[in-house]
Amino acid sequence: MNDTPSRRRPRRFSFLIPILAIIALLMGLQWWAGRSAETPPAFRVTTTLAEAASHATESNRPVLVFATASWCGPCQVFKRGALADAGINKWITDHTEPVYLDVDKHPQDAAELGIRSIPALVVLRGDSIVASHSGVMGAPALRSWLEESAAAAPAPAIPTPAG
Repeated sequence: MNDTPSRRRPRRFSFLIPILAIIALLMGLQWWAGRSAETPPAFRVTTTLAEAASHATESNRPVLVFATASWCGPCQVFKRGALADAGINKWITDHTEPVYLDVDKHPQDAAELGIRSIPALVVLRGDSIVASHSGVMGAPALRSWLEESAAAAPAPAIPTPAG
């Protein structure tokens, strides 16, 4: 009979390795999703809300405000998703005066627009909010929302001279 103790290690904690691997993977995915995404092409031209309102008067197009923040995870998902779509960007530049509104840098503008959660989109005609949406949506839903919002923001009628 052999009285020497076994040199084999107990496997009491062997289940921890897969759990730690899963935790590390989830943390990596959270970091990747939360990192700052590129500004969508339609919003890369630096325009203030006041400048866009002035251009909108000249171009007869509504103002489209995209309210966001660098720390906002859903905002980054929206920028990488629907707002990265080439067709969406073309529609925005062809039909609106786009404004990229960082709510941390311009809290007064965000407050005036009634933005309480981000990401948010706001369509303005003159001084009036015509439509607004907060949250992430896919490209087809965004395209429909943009078209409906633009239709709800008709150009003001041009008065005809009395004759």
